[in-house]
Amino acid sequence: MSLKKGEYAPFVEFDQKMSAKLKPQLEEWFASMRGKNVLDIGCGSGDVGALLRGRMDVYGVDEQSLALKAAQTKGIKTKLSSIEKNLPYPSSFFDNVICKDVFEHLVHPHDLLREIHRVLKGGGKLYAHVPNQFTLLDRIQIFGGRSMVVKRWFEGSEEWNFPHLRFFTHSGFREFLESNGFEVEKEYSNIWSYSIGGGMNTRSLSGLSPGLFSPGFTFTCRKK
Repeated sequence: MSLKKGEYAPFVEFDQKMSAKLKPQLEEWFASMRGKNVLDIGCGSGDVGALLRGRMDVYGVDEQSLALKAAQTKGIKTKLSSIEKNLPYPSSFFDNVICKDVFEHLVHPHDLLREIHRVLKGGGKLYAHVPNQFTLLDRIQIFGGRSMVVKRWFEGSEEWNFPHLRFFTHSGFREFLESNGFEVEKEYSNIWSYSIGGGMNTRSLSGLSPGLFSPGFTFTCRKK
């Protein structure tokens, strides 16, 4: 991933706050998850994987030791490893894999996707999510001269140190998954929304046009 060890520390607290805020949406996404185990890639402080503890064995891999210490306190079986390299698990080991907000940080995201395919059992499920930086609001602001750096995710970042390296469109992310051995079973992009003022948000519109109205693209996929 693009963040250096020292640069990750400020985002551990952010990760915990966002996971708590988005808990209802995450639980909706994971409601149909079945099996004996799940791997949370880029598990951070473990707040996402912790939602599944008690239902199955939860494993987590990350390259940041500070984050993994927090994940371990939540009962997650962690491993310290670079996500840009081969995953430190045997082939066909996991029933499920979660890869939320990871692909956009990688130089070679397709290499990780192939590794996910390897460690999943036949018919295993991938729960994949990337942010959408091309919402209608973002497009308007970019058209007006603002850069693609979204301060709401990484406050203090600039164009030269923004952690996102890859930028996915709705159709592009689906093609990325399907061209690397996965079949999309269900889309959950409509569970996310952004505020449009007056106490209203875009959730009702996200299902109609995720590319314009959902701040992230979310799929449940099956290994072919």
